[in-house]
Amino acid sequence: MADRKLILVIDDEPDTLTFFTSLLEDNGYDTVCADNGEDGLNKLKEITPHLITLDVTMPEMSGVEYYRTLRNNEKWKNIPI
Repeated sequence: MADRKLILVIDDEPDTLTFFTSLLEDNGYDTVCADNGEDGLNKLKEITPHLITLDVTMPEMSGVEYYRTLRNNEKWKNIPI
């Protein structure tokens, strides 16, 4: 559906990804998952989500580093996290 909002869910815990995606999809949102910050940045090259949920402690790139990277990028800085 074109009017559904897209949410990028980033977390390194599979159970948390499952929980958030199930909760969001059951409430009418589309989701895309990433299991670390690097993967999350790669997803942003493919999609533009309406919102990002973000774990703070992750391998590869922490949630804090991911947040700072987005806020310093003109294309992504206005995506709510």
